[in-house]
Amino acid sequence: MQRLLILIAILVFGSVVYSQTSELRIIEQPKPPLPKDYGLLDVQGSLLLKVEFLSTGKIGKIVLFSKLCPELDDLAVEAAKKITFKPKVVDGKPIDRYKVVEYMYSWEFGGWRVPPIKKFANSPSAPKH
Repeated sequence: MQRLLILIAILVFGSVVYSQTSELRIIEQPKPPLPKDYGLLDVQGSLLLKVEFLSTGKIGKIVLFSKLCPELDDLAVEAAKKITFKPKVVDGKPIDRYKVVEYMYSWEFGGWRVPPIKKFANSPSAPKH
């Protein structure tokens, strides 16, 4: 009987601790719109952006790590500002988090593609330029 009570206590308290900690969860990462001169741009590749996901559920600073051309860069940054997410929670409190967001552009696959979001850093400090 005592073992059963211990097992129940571990399960109950374990689930409470588990529920107080959760990872950042992206709900939606929208694609940027097609550029005005789509079809005429001789550009393709990936844009990497370091995005600050704030504990408030808002997007903070965005730093471009790689660029394609000014128009595509601007469209990707604007799309990243519209990402919806649930913040990372540690000990029951939401925290700021940084992740690298990637947008791929190529006229061969019809414009923009959004690959899964990648982990960048756990640091709550501001991004370095």
